Amino acid sequence: MKLNIQDGVLLSAELTENETEINIPEGVTALGPAALAMKRQLRKVTLPSTMTKIAPAAFSGCTGLEELALYEWVFVGSDAFGRCSALRRLEVFGRERKQKDTGSGFFHIPRLPSLREAVLHEGVSEVGQYAFLNCARLENVSLPSTLKKIEGSAFKNCTSLTQIVLPESLDEIGNEAFAGCFALQSVTIPHVREIGYKAFMNCTALKSIALPAPLQYIHINAFKGCTALAQIDLPDSLTDIGGEAFAGCSSLKSVTVPPLVERIDGKVFQGCTALENVTLPPEIRVNGPFSGCPVQVASCTDGTKMLVNWSEPEFAFPAGVTRIADALFARNETLCRAVWSRNVPVVPYQTFAACENLKEVVLPEGVTTIERNAFAYAWVERLELPETLKAIGQEAFCGCRLLHPVIPASVETIGEEAFVGIEDVTFLGDLKDIGPLRPQIRAFPKLIRGHAGTNIEKLAREVGAEFEAI
Repeated sequence: MKLNIQDGVLLSAELTENETEINIPEGVTALGPAALAMKRQLRKVTLPSTMTKIAPAAFSGCTGLEELALYEWVFVGSDAFGRCSALRRLEVFGRERKQKDTGSGFFHIPRLPSLREAVLHEGVSEVGQYAFLNCARLENVSLPSTLKKIEGSAFKNCTSLTQIVLPESLDEIGNEAFAGCFALQSVTIPHVREIGYKAFMNCTALKSIALPAPLQYIHINAFKGCTALAQIDLPDSLTDIGGEAFAGCSSLKSVTVPPLVERIDGKVFQGCTALENVTLPPEIRVNGPFSGCPVQVASCTDGTKMLVNWSEPEFAFPAGVTRIADALFARNETLCRAVWSRNVPVVPYQTFAACENLKEVVLPEGVTTIERNAFAYAWVERLELPETLKAIGQEAFCGCRLLHPVIPASVETIGEEAFVGIEDVTFLGDLKDIGPLRPQIRAFPKLIRGHAGTNIEKLAREVGAEFEAI
């Protein structure tokens, strides 16, 4: 064996036909372009701890190479292992990262359809971005107790991987880390704080997963399309669940949202067609996470019930329900009539927004608050506001062109642009503070009715509207 090494770079090698294994000596820092290319007799290569760079095409055409051993923090050039069609086993050893190292933890070795086993030894701290991307035959992975981070797409589309044990040392699971691992059946998540975007998306064989504390964030699409996932235990440390995090988990039957989660929206559980039992914290805000699910009423841990789904053209509160999800009927094309409950004092954010066929809403005494955008761009024609109403939120009736609202004397506050696009509005009382309405000068109704000598008459003059005394 004759190695051509210059300034720490292995430029080329001369091997006999019987030389099937190379241990590149310590001190070599890089492999030059095509340094070992076309050495078909090679079966095993061990790279030194001083190696920091593998140039493009360094091993290209080494069709007999079966085993490779190297250290982490190595930069790998494009097509460095091109046509290494027999490479089945990979070993990675840990070493301390130095400032000059340009690698990102472990690395991506392109086009290794034959890789079946990867062993990361103690000392390895990261599995870098794209490390095993598209290694479709990878079946066995051993991870060390020193591992801190699995970066984005590290095991994406490893379609033969059935299980993996993540060490307790792990702090972070990156975006799309295990996305598309169709055969992955079980995984135990260690004490990580975040699970990245699409981390386990479309792991269609995954049946159960344990998520322990101190997990705080499950990002968007993290478990989307995990169609076999029948059970998920969310830890009490969880504070945020990203949009569509569990969308399409069609085997999921029940879920309990932890107490620190203040809001879930973004179709978190959309298309979970078996989901029938949901338990929520009492103060949580909900906006559309259960669309396409059979669950209609969720139980809250304080004994109350929240309406989270509705599909009929006429609406009346089911018995025992005292809360309603945000935007529950938003953009509903079939809803034509709704009767509110006196036991539900708040009409939440965007409840009837953009309901084009909604003709009548009955709000009984007991309703105190209409929140922001509650009726925005709804074509409602008949709506009588109760005398218990205290507050009308920002843009509450924005774009309700067919509505002629009569504001009861009990109303104390009205948000900005509440009446944009409305031709006329009647005030039965007076507003002590009209300051919040002043920004609406160009967006206020053309006709304002109210009592003469009140702030309402003064407001009409300020906005240039016609005033009609009642």
